[in-house]
Amino acid sequence: MPKTLRDAIIAVSLANLCFIAAWRVLLNPLHFTYYHWKYYQGFTEYIALMIDVLALATLFWGAATLARRSGRPAVQRVARWAFLLALVVPINDLRMQFLGSVFNFRKSLLIVLVALSVVAAAAAAAWRWGAYVVRAAVALVLVLSPFVLIALAQGAWFTYKHRTNAALAVDRPAGPLPQPAKLPGARVVWIVFDEMDQGRAFVKRPEGLDLPEFDRLRREAVFAENALPPSSHTLLSMPSLISGQQIEWALAVRPNELLVTARGSTEQVAWSTQPNVFAEARAAGVDTAIAGWYHPYCRVIGASLSSCFWEPVVLNEVSPLRGRPTIWKSMGQWATLSLSRIPGAFRLLGHWYERSRRQDHIEEQSKIMERARAIAKERGFGLALLHFPVPHSPFIYDRAGRALSDGPAHTYADNLALADRTLGDLRRDTEAAGLWDDTAIIVSSDHWWRDPPDGQIDQRVPFIVKLPGQREGSSYAKPFNTVVTRALILALLRGEVTDPPGLVRWLDQNRSEVQPVSGITVR
Repeated sequence: MPKTLRDAIIAVSLANLCFIAAWRVLLNPLHFTYYHWKYYQGFTEYIALMIDVLALATLFWGAATLARRSGRPAVQRVARWAFLLALVVPINDLRMQFLGSVFNFRKSLLIVLVALSVVAAAAAAAWRWGAYVVRAAVALVLVLSPFVLIALAQGAWFTYKHRTNAALAVDRPAGPLPQPAKLPGARVVWIVFDEMDQGRAFVKRPEGLDLPEFDRLRREAVFAENALPPSSHTLLSMPSLISGQQIEWALAVRPNELLVTARGSTEQVAWSTQPNVFAEARAAGVDTAIAGWYHPYCRVIGASLSSCFWEPVVLNEVSPLRGRPTIWKSMGQWATLSLSRIPGAFRLLGHWYERSRRQDHIEEQSKIMERARAIAKERGFGLALLHFPVPHSPFIYDRAGRALSDGPAHTYADNLALADRTLGDLRRDTEAAGLWDDTAIIVSSDHWWRDPPDGQIDQRVPFIVKLPGQREGSSYAKPFNTVVTRALILALLRGEVTDPPGLVRWLDQNRSEVQPVSGITVR
């Protein structure tokens, strides 16, 4: 085999191995059915990864050619060491996959010492028997070269097989609205602040944190002291709240579908087929709206909504890119993922990644807030859900400067202040539209703060109900699960609950003390 061709095969195979983390994601069938992606990725990401592999292979081949033509032993020695060091990327990725979930490398001194010993022994062997080590490594890379064609073929097959998923990543259009009926009840605006903690917001509020809007609303509403959410996770809690049945298991199976299992059942059913509060409101002639986070509401239950907007959650380094996918953005995503497999690089890239997450969170909050403000002051919407991504991490608010910020120094208390500011803006918009006194406001959360630094977890969440025209507040001390929210909203729309004593009686009759589902089984 000519040396030039041999070098080219080695370069392509080595580059392909360096992107093993990216291939593992792209060749996973779930990648094409990812529930949280707002836009279908598909062929764009496949092409981007191939360009990345070919670009890195060209770099490797060019470096090898220059080293060979230089004729200098020192240059060729450096090239051989660079070749061996490049193999560290796929080896470290395999270590992260097969050992990272078993051992805690940060805390286990023994494992760290063993790893350092292995590295030192490998370096010594390479120094002492460098030529043999390089030959063995080259032989291994050549043996693995067919995986380039296998990855290409499998990627093309998955892209072809899942090409119709693009049609699933669009909103489900709302069905025809029945003849509008003047319901005897109130207009309802339901506000959910993700991961808002009753303990930190009201019971043991951090020193120096002021939440004037929440305190004001509490003074003129019915305030539940012991409300529990359906689950500790948004994936389960929001379907539970919307359907009125506690969901104990969920699995995303398509870009527009979530399989769920309700409490007391073993049957897996599609969330989109289950009764929900918005479908019931529309059946009564009420226009409905959502501006929300995390769940692709518009794709799953869009047929029950007159207006819908959602923003996806950023979960990890291969989570959705902001906006529609492009070749350049996807190339950068795969390159960053591969760079993170260089030992020690993840910590350096972590700062960039965390800042990127904060910037994404700022964009999510800002876009949802813009749509939520428009919904809140639109009289035509008889039922609206406004699901905000705060105070959930990452923390994006500088409460001293009263401004959104992607800096690293912010805390959960800062995001609580942002939630308070959000509530205040919505109130002022609703008042300016002349709708505040005519609207029932429900403020709650889908789950508690799950990882406080002090480890003191309070599973209660806020649950505040301001009825139309209400001016004086009261407390409700009995425990209940907020899964009753769906039934309460329907009672408000029908005019079955009109005053604070009536709300207290309704809670007494309908409250459920089921405990939240703390565990979660998802892919």
